[in-house]
Amino acid sequence: MVSRFYFLFALLFVMKLYAQESVLTYDQVPLNEVVKDLESKFHVSFSFVDQSLDEYRITAHVRTDNLPKALHEILLKTEINFTIEGKHVYLFRDAKKGRDSEVGSINGIVVDGKTSEPLAYANLLIDSTGWGTYSNSSGEFKITHIPYGQYYLRVTVVGYEYELRSVSLFQSSLDLDTIRLTPKVFEGENIVITGEKDPKLRIQPGVMIIEKKKITTTPSVLEPDLFRALQVLPGFTTTNDMSNELYIRGGTPDQNLITLDRAVIYQPYHILGIAGIFNTDMIDVVNVSTGGFSSQYGNRMSSVIDVRTQSWAKDKFSGAGAVSLLSSKVTIDGQLNDQWYYMASGRRTYLDQASKLAKTIGLASESIPYNFNDWFIKTSFKPNHSHQFTASFFSSKDDFSIKRYNWNKFYTHDGVSSSEIDLNYAQINDDRFISGNKALNFSWEFNNQTDFVSRLTIFQSESGNDMGANTYYKYNKLASDSIRQLVDSLNTVPDDAGITVKNRILDKTIRWDTEWFAFNRHKFLFGAEYNRIMLNYYWNNFRKEFGNGSEVVVFFDAAPDSFKYDRLINNFAIYMEDIWTFSHKWTIKPGLRFEKFQNSKFVVSPRMAIRYDHLENFAVKAAAGIYYQSLFNSREQGYIGMLEIPFSTVGMPLQRALHYILGGEYFPNSKSKMIAEVYYKSFSHLNKNRRSNYTTPIFQSGSGEAYGMELGWHRIGQRFSYEINYTLAFTKRRFDNKTYYTNFDHRHSLSFIGNWQLPKSWSFDFRWTLNSGKAFRAKHFVKGSYKFDPTSGEFQFVAANSGTLDPYHVNYNLRYPVYHRLDISFVKTIKYDNWTLKPYINILNVYYRNNPLFYGQSTVEKGHYSSDGTYELEYYPVLKGYGMPIIPSFGAYFEF
Repeated sequence: MVSRFYFLFALLFVMKLYAQESVLTYDQVPLNEVVKDLESKFHVSFSFVDQSLDEYRITAHVRTDNLPKALHEILLKTEINFTIEGKHVYLFRDAKKGRDSEVGSINGIVVDGKTSEPLAYANLLIDSTGWGTYSNSSGEFKITHIPYGQYYLRVTVVGYEYELRSVSLFQSSLDLDTIRLTPKVFEGENIVITGEKDPKLRIQPGVMIIEKKKITTTPSVLEPDLFRALQVLPGFTTTNDMSNELYIRGGTPDQNLITLDRAVIYQPYHILGIAGIFNTDMIDVVNVSTGGFSSQYGNRMSSVIDVRTQSWAKDKFSGAGAVSLLSSKVTIDGQLNDQWYYMASGRRTYLDQASKLAKTIGLASESIPYNFNDWFIKTSFKPNHSHQFTASFFSSKDDFSIKRYNWNKFYTHDGVSSSEIDLNYAQINDDRFISGNKALNFSWEFNNQTDFVSRLTIFQSESGNDMGANTYYKYNKLASDSIRQLVDSLNTVPDDAGITVKNRILDKTIRWDTEWFAFNRHKFLFGAEYNRIMLNYYWNNFRKEFGNGSEVVVFFDAAPDSFKYDRLINNFAIYMEDIWTFSHKWTIKPGLRFEKFQNSKFVVSPRMAIRYDHLENFAVKAAAGIYYQSLFNSREQGYIGMLEIPFSTVGMPLQRALHYILGGEYFPNSKSKMIAEVYYKSFSHLNKNRRSNYTTPIFQSGSGEAYGMELGWHRIGQRFSYEINYTLAFTKRRFDNKTYYTNFDHRHSLSFIGNWQLPKSWSFDFRWTLNSGKAFRAKHFVKGSYKFDPTSGEFQFVAANSGTLDPYHVNYNLRYPVYHRLDISFVKTIKYDNWTLKPYINILNVYYRNNPLFYGQSTVEKGHYSSDGTYELEYYPVLKGYGMPIIPSFGAYFEF
C-alpha cells in the first residue's frame, strides 16, 4: 500500500524544500541591526515611531519563514509592538504588552450581502501573514493564536467582491460584525448574471459545486434535470440518449455515491433513466467529486454526488414551480418565526392523463398508464444559536398500472347464453409496476459559534420495485348465480403464467461528523458511521414477460426466470482528516478511513490532497486515495438497464480502486477560469454475472482501468456567458484474460454550453455536444471483417476466406459513428410586483441528428465452410434504432 503513495511523499518532500523555514538567532543584538537583517530576509522596510526604540537589545532564537510570527517572538519580552501595511512595518512602544495574554482570536460570520445566506468555504486571510482559515457550512469562522496588533483581514469568495477590513486585536477574543459580501454583477437590459459560489480555494482536484441556476438553464426533456445538467461536465458520459445514468471517469453508475442531505439514495433515476428523482427547486447546492474524494465518503469507488437542500429561508414565505405539457411542480419554503423553517416540494407527470385525453378525442389509439411523482418535506428548529434540529422525508414513485377487460373472450358455457356471459363477466389482465424510493432523515447540529461544529444524522433509505402480471375473472352486479359460480371456479385455478417481482433495499444508518478548528492553520474533520443494509429480492416467471433481455437488461445480466436473494449486511467506518494551511501557498489534506464490512477484516483507506497556490490566480492540485466498495451491480450487456439491483461482496473480495489525479486552475481575470486535469483509476475485484441459479448468481472476477485528460474554459460575460469542456478518456475492463474497451468508452467528448441575454428580457440557452463513437459490442462473430460507412451509419460486412475471429477482438473494437446534438431554450422573464413568470420553449436535437440508439446483429449466408466442411453463418451489426428525435416542448416557470 505504501509503495503506491511514493509520489505523494515526493510531493511533500518538494513542498518542504519550498517551505524551508529561516533560522534567526540574536544574542544581545541592537534592534536596529535586527531590523536590517529582517529587511534583507523578508524584503520589507521598517520605521521607528519612537526613535528611542533602537536602544533595545534583542536576544531570541526564531525558526520561521513568517514575518509576523518572527516579529512576535523577537519582540515577545519587550514593550515594542508592530503593525504591517503592505511591505512596510512600523515599530512602536505599547504599554498594553505587559498583560499576561498576548495572543487572541478573531471570530465572525460571512454572508451573502443580498440574501443574507451564509457563505461556506469563504477564504479569510490576514494580509502579509500566513494566518487564515475557511468559513464553515454556516458561514462562521475563527482565526486563533494571533499576536496582538493591527491587521488587515481579507475575505474572498469566487463570484463575490472581496472585502478588506481593518482589525485591531488587543483582547483575547474579537467578534467582528457580520461580513456581507457583494455578488459580482454584470448587468444587461433587465437581466442579472452572477458568478458562481464555487470556492476558488477548493483543495482537491475533480471537485465542482453545481448551483440550481446551472441546472435550470440546461435544456432537458420534461424539465430541468440535475443528471442531464451533469452530463455535459468533463469526465461524465452516458450510454445513450434515453438514459440519465452517469458513468464518471471510468466508473459505472453503481460506483457513484449519491446522497440527499447525507442519506444514501440507491435508485436516483426514474424508469429507464428518463429523468432524475430530484425536483430541482428543492436543491440548494450539489457537491460533485469525480475522483480522489474525501475520507468522509465511503463504500463507493468512483465518485460522489452530494445533493443538499436549503437549510434556512431568507424570506418569511416564498415559492417556485413550473407547468409544462407533461408535468407540473411546486416548492414552497419560509420561516414560521425566528426558530422554525419549513420546505415542501412536489412534482407529478401526467402522461397518463394527457394520453387518456388524446385517446378520448381520437388523437391516439391507446393511452399510456404511466406517471411518476416526487415529494419532499423538511422542517428545521433552532432553539438558539448553538443547536439546530432537522427532520425531512423524501419519496419518489414510478407507477405503470393497467387493467384490460376482455368482455368478449368467451362465447358459450354449459347452459349459459353467450349474451349473458358477454355482459356479466370478463377476463381481466392486471399488469402493474411500482418502483421508487423513500428516505426519512433526522439530524442534530451543535455549533459553539467559534471553532467546533458537530452533527448527528440518522436516516432510513428504502428503494424497491413491485411488479405483477396476473389474469383473473370478475362478474358485475347483474350476473346470474350460474355466472357467479363460473367466475369463482375460474379464479380458483392458479395463474402459473403470471409474473411476480418484489425487490427491496433497506439502509438504516447513523453517522456522526465533526469539524474542529483546533489550531490557527488546522481544520480537523472526523466522524463515524454504522449502517445496516438489507437486500431482499424475489421474482418468478420473469422471462415469460421480458424474454432474453438482449437490448433491455432487467435486474442484471443473465437474470434467471425465478430468483430469491436475501442478505443482511452490517458495515462500520471511522474517518479523520486534517486541512492544514501549511503556508500561504501550500495546503494539504491528509485523511484516513477505517472500514469494517460484513465478513471482512478492517481495511484502511489512506487519502491525500495537496494544493499549491503558485500565484494569486494560479494553483496546482493533486490527490490520491484507496477506495473500497461492498455493493455492486452486475450489468455489462444490453443497451438500457432497468431496475438494476446491487449485490453484496460477502464471500468475495472487496472491490477496490486507486485514484491518482493532478490538475491546475488559472483565473486570468475575475470573469474567466481555466481548468486542466489528468487522472488515472485502477479497479480490482470487479464482478460480472456469468450464470445464476434460483438463489445464487455466479460471478466472475475481473479488473479495469480508466485514464484521461480534461480541459475546461469558463467565461462570465455581460451578455454572453459560456463554458467549453473537452475530455480525452480511455476506459478498459479485463475478464477471462481479455482486455477490451467498455460500452461507455468515449474517446473524445466536447461540450459547448452558453447563455445569451437578449433584449426585452429574453434569454437564449444552448448545449451542443460532440462525442466520438463509443465502443460497440455485438454478441457473436464467426468470420469476416467490418468497415464502417459514415454516410449511412452502417457497418459493411467483408467476408474472410478462412479462420475464426477472436470474439473479444471484434466485439470490443467496433465503434459507433460520431455523436453530436444541439439543444436550445428560449426564456422570457416577466416581473410583476413579487411575482416572476418565465415562459419557455425547449427544442432538443434541433437539427434532427440521427444518432444510433444501439446496434443489433443479423446473420447472412455468405457460403463459408469450415475446414471440416461445416457450413457457417456470418454475423454482422445492423442499426436497430435511433436515439432522441427532435422534441419541442414549452411551459412556464414561476417564482413568488
